[in-house]
Formats: sequence, structure tokens, C-alpha cells
Amino acid sequence: MKNERRLRAAICLALAAAAHGATHHVAPDGTAQGDGSREKPFSLAAVQGRGAPAWAPKEGGHREPPLQPGDEVVFLDGVYKGALNISTIGNEKGPIVYRAENRHKAVLDGGTAAPGWTKVRGMEGVWETRVWAVPERLLCNGEGLVSSTWPWRRDGKQSLDEGMFACEKIEADPDALDEKKGSFAIRIRPWAGEEPKEVFTLAGTLVHVSGAYNIVDGFLVRRGVIGVGLGGKLVHTYKQEAGTYLDVSGLVHNSYGSFNIVRNCVVRDMMGCGMTSNESRFNLIEDCVIYNAGMGQGDHGIYISQGAENLVLRRNIWWRTSGGAIHIYSGSGMDSPRNIVVERNLFGPDKRNRCFPLKNRKSAALYVWGGSRWAGGNRIVHNIVIGPVDRAMSVHKCHFNLIANNTLVGSDGAPIQIGSSFGNLVLNNILEFSPGGDAHPGGYIHFLDDARGPALNTVRGNLLLPRGDGGKEAPAWAQASTVATADPFAERATFDFRLKPDAEAVGLGVPFPHLTPEMQEKAPSAGALELGDEIHGEKGRFPEIPQWLLDEWPLSKRGQ
Repeated sequence: MKNERRLRAAICLALAAAAHGATHHVAPDGTAQGDGSREKPFSLAAVQGRGAPAWAPKEGGHREPPLQPGDEVVFLDGVYKGALNISTIGNEKGPIVYRAENRHKAVLDGGTAAPGWTKVRGMEGVWETRVWAVPERLLCNGEGLVSSTWPWRRDGKQSLDEGMFACEKIEADPDALDEKKGSFAIRIRPWAGEEPKEVFTLAGTLVHVSGAYNIVDGFLVRRGVIGVGLGGKLVHTYKQEAGTYLDVSGLVHNSYGSFNIVRNCVVRDMMGCGMTSNESRFNLIEDCVIYNAGMGQGDHGIYISQGAENLVLRRNIWWRTSGGAIHIYSGSGMDSPRNIVVERNLFGPDKRNRCFPLKNRKSAALYVWGGSRWAGGNRIVHNIVIGPVDRAMSVHKCHFNLIANNTLVGSDGAPIQIGSSFGNLVLNNILEFSPGGDAHPGGYIHFLDDARGPALNTVRGNLLLPRGDGGKEAPAWAQASTVATADPFAERATFDFRLKPDAEAVGLGVPFPHLTPEMQEKAPSAGALELGDEIHGEKGRFPEIPQWLLDEWPLSKRGQ
């Protein structure tokens, strides 16, 4: 573990201190004839033409010189339409940097406005306009709409259910010849009877990173199906001039989107997942905000699936995501995701599932679900969860995970749920009791296997916070744990989870190699912060929640 940590640190330092190569500028009004200077910038499409590796086949016998290790691509302020596909290959001394000149002022926008809505007579809450093509996905007032077979709704009546849309081709209609109106009628029924103020058709994945040793820094990514995708083998299969296909993945050491960094980005208003990671290794996602992602149980803030290894998620804010902010999911094979590190993240309120048939189903902040004996070995440490509607963390059929020094408060269900798993270490956490309910069992930790669960997993050194009249006695399986007699936090209402000097969490924890400070004479504290740690600022352990996020979706709107 020590060697792995040193390797990861060395990679990050090498990327951060990389040798600087050429600088290329991109602008929303750039052109393919630009030279990459600030005065004659490239367009988004043109700079991606320089993203193909040197060994990729030429298109029409011509290809612009590819980007080289150490090059920097600077995106000037403005709104860019279309996806950013990154297949470049840098190296550990010279990554290729794609960055916004001014943080969050370069906007990658996958939405195309659909204006001109009028109310449909005789159909409650239904609106109509004309479009040229049938959209695959729609975003209305920031919420996704589900496609329906118009005009029938699920109960058989000739109407639309809330949150649905449908299209019909217009035949023999003079208005269909009007290029401003289009040849399809589209009808929508927005959520909660709202008027359609902003409606967009959506593109797919807005940022796809399939190369190696790249840095993506400072973008605002909005209105798409998926915001950022890491990995994917097919992007390294290039078409030859003869028309056949050549698998060149071996030429990049089986990287498939590996050794990349995504940092300082805001990813918001995605109908599917905010991010995905599959068939990718040794990537880092840090200091990002993922907000308003997904519609149902299959959508997430980030979905980490087969072939993803050694992904580090650090100092991110996850806010209003459906289906779980982070979902580490494995199938039944050896390519199950493992060695995922989730540290110093802040999880806010989740999002009510709107998708059929799981409408209104509630979510956890973090799912670790396995399906094979190879699943597990993940490290979930020093995180703060302040507002999930259901559980904070759920571990199922996944083994040998370290869940340590987290602060988990405010959930309606038990902060942690463990099922069909063994060898998990639950150490040094602050867990707030949940009274539970029909949809979410309560307690401090809910074991699906009541008899075997406590025996096959270790729970030790945790501070247990009662809530109301519940949780005033420690469960039998809670080894060396303490039931708190007072709230340990400096000021919970302002998200200040620093420990009070006299908090019972101080010194309660179990020393653990590479997790708690080395050579420390006294035992570590329970929870995400040590006594004396700063929570925000230059020396802060966690990102500060931006004011725009609190204004747009305060914690009081959790679960909506």
C-alpha cells in the first residue's frame, strides 16, 4: 500500500510540474484555418483534429500535426457547442493540458434550445412545439423528461404522464414546410405542472477522455446525458484506409483513458450520470462540483464500472444526484473495479428518483456493490456526508473495504448498510443514529445478515451520536466505540464539522497505517477532521460549498 501511495503521489507531482510545450488557443468563434494563437484561435472541432495520436490513420491523406507531450490547449471564455473528445497521449513528464483560461468561464454546453411552446387544449399540463428531428433526451427547467409512446400514457388514457415527452411526424401540414417550425410535433408535460421556461435537447457525453496523461482543468460542463467519461476501449480502435479495424490499445500500454486528471470543473444538469469511469486506471478527479445529475436509480454522480482501477476521487462536492452520488459497481468477472480511493469528499442532499418504475425511490450517497470474489479493496476515508435521504453508504457483496474516519450525519436510514460482505473495516467514524422507516431500516449500521454480518466485519473506534431518544446504547458489535453525550461539532448548522476541544471523538480512534498520521504519539480522533484541522481555506481539508450552490439548492430541499 505504501508503494502504491508513493507511485500515485509521484505521478501527480510529475503531472503538476510538467515541462511546458506549445500553447494552442481555442475560442467559440475559432476556425479550422486558425493557427492556435490568441488572435487566430482554433475552433473546438479543429483542435480535436490535432488530438489524434501520431500513429492514427490520416483522413483524406491529410492530418494536422498532433499535440505533443507538454502542450497546453487554452479555451477562451465563451460557450462551446459539441463534445470535447480527448484521445491524446502525453507522458508523465509532459502531460497535455486542456484548461479554461478563466475558471468556469469556458462552458461546454450539450443543450440545444427548443423554443416556441404553446399550451395544448384539453390536455392538462401539456405543451407543444415543432422540431426538425426527434430528440433522444430532453431537459426542461433543469429536469429530465422521459420519452413516451404518444399519445398513450401508462394508465391507457390519451394524454401524457408528468415528466414525459413524445413526438409525432406531421403529414400534409403546410406548416411543416416552414423551416422555423420543423416537421415534427413534440409534446411535453413538465414536472409539477410547471410552464416550460427552458427546454433543451441533449447531446451524449460532453467530455470523453480516452487517452493517457492528460489534464482537464476549470471547465463548466452543462446540459448533457453524461458530463465526463473516463476510459473506453473503442476510442483506441482506429479505422484504417483499407476499411478494416486495428486494435492499437497495446501501443498505449493498455491505458484506455488512464493517468489523467480532471480538476476544478463544475458538472451540472446531466440527465444521466455526471461522470463515468470504465476500463481506465490511475486517474484522479479532484476539486470538482457535481450537481443535479440523473433521473433514476441507474443514474449517479459518477458510475465506476468494469475495468476501472486505482481511481482517486478527492475533495469533490456531490450535490443533488439520483441513484447514489458515487456508485462503484462490479459484475461477475475479474475486471471488477478495485482500489478506488474516495477521500475528503463532501456529499450534500440527494435527488428524488423521477424515473419509472422506481419513482420516488431513495438513494445512498455512496454505493459499493460487488458481484464477484475480486470485488473490493476500496478505501473510503475522511469524507463528510450531510444530507442523503436514505443511507450514507451501502456495501453489498464487496469485501476488504476500508471505511474509516468519515463523518456521516443526517440520513433517514442507517448511516452504513452492509450485506453479504466480509473483511470490511469500519473504523474511527462519527455515525449519527437514524430512527429509520419502512423504506430504510434505522440504527447506526444495518447488517442485512444479522447473524453473520457483525462476525465477518470489524466495527471499532467509532463515535455514535444519538438522535432524539434513539441510539443511546451501543450495539453489541460496536467494539471500543463510544455513545456521545454531546454534539462534537463546532457549528453543524454552517457545515463546520471541526471538533470541539472537549469532543468525545478526540483520541477515540484506532491507529491505522497510512491513514492516521504516522509517528503520532496519541490515538487519532473519530470523524473526518482531527482536532486543530482547518476545514476550508489554503490549509483546509475540504472544499468550501460555493454560495451559488446553496442559493440554488439549499440543504432544506433534500430529496426533491
